[in-house]
Amino acid sequence: MKSTFKRIVKLLETRRTCTQGDAEIIRLFCVAVDRQKRALEHITAEGEICAYTRLDSNGQPHEVWKENLWLKVCTDAEKLQLAALDRLGLTPLNRGKIKPTKEEPKPDADAAALFSRAAEQQPLDDEIDLNSIDETKVVM
Repeated sequence: MKSTFKRIVKLLETRRTCTQGDAEIIRLFCVAVDRQKRALEHITAEGEICAYTRLDSNGQPHEVWKENLWLKVCTDAEKLQLAALDRLGLTPLNRGKIKPTKEEPKPDADAAALFSRAAEQQPLDDEIDLNSIDETKVVM
């Protein structure tokens, strides 16, 4: 599951469409992939059509051939995978609906100087020094 998660994240990152909100959808996709893999192992071993024993109204056992119960698990997992891929924009139909994330701007020299301590504003000469005010003479 971990390798599937990393593969999808890497694919989204190369397209610049990966966000933190996608984590749960990717997790659900990984669970569905794992579930489908386990179901396919059962289907491969047992076949798509299996013999099941069923009791009739008199309690007599009869062998009936039915679709393997694991086949529904497999198809449901495939549907979940497709839905997750659609929402992540990884299908041809929904590829254009997902907007790429903005690239983080690279810091330039002006921006670095703007946020540096040296750029802090020095008090203006016209400013009043508040420490020089005599509080006893202030009228309220």
